Amino acid sequence: MRKSLISSLLFCVLMVFFAVNVSAQDFEVTAGPVFTVFMDAEVEEEHNTAFGFYVGGKYEALEDLKIGGQFERFSSSETETEEGVTTTGTLTVNGIVGLASYDLLPDEDIGLSLKGGPGFYFGSSSAEVNGFKMSFDLEGALGFKGGCGFSYAITPDLDATGNGFYRFLRTSVEGFGEEVNLSGIEVSAGIDYSF
Repeated sequence: MRKSLISSLLFCVLMVFFAVNVSAQDFEVTAGPVFTVFMDAEVEEEHNTAFGFYVGGKYEALEDLKIGGQFERFSSSETETEEGVTTTGTLTVNGIVGLASYDLLPDEDIGLSLKGGPGFYFGSSSAEVNGFKMSFDLEGALGFKGGCGFSYAITPDLDATGNGFYRFLRTSVEGFGEEVNLSGIEVSAGIDYSF
C-alpha cells in the first residue's frame, strides 16, 4: 500500500512537472533500451545482468543545464534444470528518476554531458520451482545515479544518445528485511526528440 501511494504521488508530481514545462523552449522527449550489471557479489549469478527500457522528458532550465525525469524498468530472468527440477527466477526493478544534465560541449553536433539525480525504485522478485511460484515485493527505496552522456545530432530536432551511469541502490525484501544491493553499472542508448 505504502509503495503504491509513494509511486502514485511521484508519478503525479512528474506529470505536473511535464505539463507545466511542456511549452518551454527546447523540451525533449527521450526513450531507449537499458542494460545493467549489478556489482554486488551477493546478487545471485543469474540475476547479475538485466535488460529494460526508459522513457522520459527534459527541458533546458538554464543555459547548458537540462532538468527532467524518466521512468525506467529493467528485469532479469533465468531458468535452469538440475536433477529433474526446473527453477525459474525473475527480478524486476522500476524507477522514477529525476535527472539533471550539464552540457560540456554546448551548440555542437557531438555532445558530451555530465548527468545525475535521485530516484525512487521499487520492484519484485519471484521464484518458480516445478510450477510452484513464490513472489516477493522489494521495499520502495531512494537511490542515486551519476554518470555521463554522449549525443550525436541526426537532425536539428533529433539526437542519437548513449549514456553510462553508476547506480547506488539498496533495498530490502518486504516482510523479510533482508537487504538487497542493486547498485551497479547502467548503460543505455536512445533517441532524444526536441520540440
